[in-house]
Amino acid sequence: MDTITKTRIVQNTVFVFIAQVTNILLQMVYLVVAARYLGNVQFGKLSFAMAFTQMFLAVTDLGLFNYAVKEISRKKEAAHRYFINLFVLKLLLGICVLTIIAFIISILNYPPDTTITTYLLSLGLCLFSLNTTFHAVFQSYERLQYISMTMILFFVVNVSLAIIALFMGKNIITLACINCIAGIVVFNTNLFILYKKFFIPKLTIDIPFCKEMLFYSLPIGIGAVCWSFYNRIDVSLLSFMKGDVSVGEYTAAYRLTNTLAFIPGAYMSAIFPIMAKQYIDTPTPLLNTLCQKSCKLMIIIALPIAMTLTLSAPAIINLLYGKAYGNAVNSLRILSWTILFTFISNIFSYLLISTFKTSKEYTLYAVMGLVLNVACNCLFIPMLDLNGAAISTVITEAFIFVLYYRSIKKKGFCIPLFQLAIRPFAASLPTICIVYFWDIKNIFAAVSVLIIIYLSILIVIKGIQREEIKEVWGILKNFHAYRH
Repeated sequence: MDTITKTRIVQNTVFVFIAQVTNILLQMVYLVVAARYLGNVQFGKLSFAMAFTQMFLAVTDLGLFNYAVKEISRKKEAAHRYFINLFVLKLLLGICVLTIIAFIISILNYPPDTTITTYLLSLGLCLFSLNTTFHAVFQSYERLQYISMTMILFFVVNVSLAIIALFMGKNIITLACINCIAGIVVFNTNLFILYKKFFIPKLTIDIPFCKEMLFYSLPIGIGAVCWSFYNRIDVSLLSFMKGDVSVGEYTAAYRLTNTLAFIPGAYMSAIFPIMAKQYIDTPTPLLNTLCQKSCKLMIIIALPIAMTLTLSAPAIINLLYGKAYGNAVNSLRILSWTILFTFISNIFSYLLISTFKTSKEYTLYAVMGLVLNVACNCLFIPMLDLNGAAISTVITEAFIFVLYYRSIKKKGFCIPLFQLAIRPFAASLPTICIVYFWDIKNIFAAVSVLIIIYLSILIVIKGIQREEIKEVWGILKNFHAYRH
């Protein structure tokens, strides 16, 4: 892999990483201010409307985004054709989702303000889906700075206007309108970028081609819907079997580990188009090397995080949530090990999507994971409460990890995970001992010191090779040299 490609991967990862962190921070500000100024009742209504509409996010896409990125990455000359037909399909799916949500809300007989807020947030969801049509083009061309810019723009507009509205005493309907306004601003920005930096879309709708796109993307879409249910089913079952207290304690632990998913997500956004270009019928040596290095990177990041969370769970829970959430400590210790599985599985899942025409394996494993997770939750929650839900999540993630690994090995990939993990594990042990015996006062200073110690040990025991250090140094020196 040449230096330009490596630098582009790093640049794109940094762009997405910055956008994700910014968005997480802005969302936190939004929720805190909204909770304070709206009060319990109105904030509860807003939270319901947001959660309810987000359930339909996967339905507005049905795998079309990943399919389009994969195909445009390989055939950029057909980008016009994919863009306009993808836009039409997403518009139709958005209309279907709006109709379904309107029907369900009308049956449930919610108060007028909750109903109107849900309708408006549903419209915002459809605008988000249409905006991802532009993002499919940007990602295919490996120009993720435009995606990051528009993501940040959406949250800046949405959060700043929402805070002003809350200070003026406005209600949840106004906040939902602001969400739509932010979506329209981003849509116009995306359209401008497409015109100026890429191409002017040709308004030629191809119905047979739309059917073909939907046919090949549907397996990915079904898998995405299953993963969407999988991410929420444990909380639903815990609420049904044990009540709201257990849900609150489990959610406190789950959010800490689930939030970290943006790390492999940012990286995979950068390398997914490269994966798609490299695999047609069999994996190329370049793709195999890329996957090996990606797995090594994820292990180096995930392993110390998992071990640190396991040992420091009491201090972390107490710092963030207080002593009232003491029951969440063991759940956090259990869930911390999902990080290792999910970081690597993220690579394998995108590999399945990018390499196989209909991505049937991805769909099958998503269905199997959902079924296993439901079964484990039904078995363990009655016995172990929230810890049972945590154990179910770890079992499911490990099971999916094994399925993914077996599948890619059968397709010709050679990824020696044990050899890749042994040195990071050895380097983590001294670091973890320091965490265990060190009475940490300043968590940010402690994290900085521990990272330096961990990386230093890795370099000494050759967990990071000299050639890799030279590569990283060369990329950093040329970080601003390669413009998209």
